[in-house]
Amino acid sequence: MDGLCAGTRAALPRVLALRVDDLDGMLVGASKERAERFSFALAVVLTPAVVAQEAMRLLKATHAAAATGAPIDLHGTVVFSLLGAVFSFLAGLVALKWLSSWLENGRWYLFGIYCLVASGVVFCLHTRGY
Repeated sequence: MDGLCAGTRAALPRVLALRVDDLDGMLVGASKERAERFSFALAVVLTPAVVAQEAMRLLKATHAAAATGAPIDLHGTVVFSLLGAVFSFLAGLVALKWLSSWLENGRWYLFGIYCLVASGVVFCLHTRGY
């Protein structure tokens, strides 16, 4: 069942993918609580690898830019990245609390509406070049 939802998970932001992981777990018979714990554990395992990948990408871009004579301000980039990470973390906590309350109260249709609106916004931003 997990393989059937993999395409959906790849197309949506990670906060939505956490919810898809929960749905995967419940489709195979796990309780809501167990599926949610697995989903968060999966995020904890994947986050360090994603951070490391992005740090390597930043270092490569810094070296490539220095080689072309247009150096990147690494200190400024790291500061803004850390600020972005903090605000992203806080927004993620709020969103997960909000979505979890919907799912715990059996209001799955609200989650579906949220997914449709979020995917529409992402699509519009993508078509505008963001």
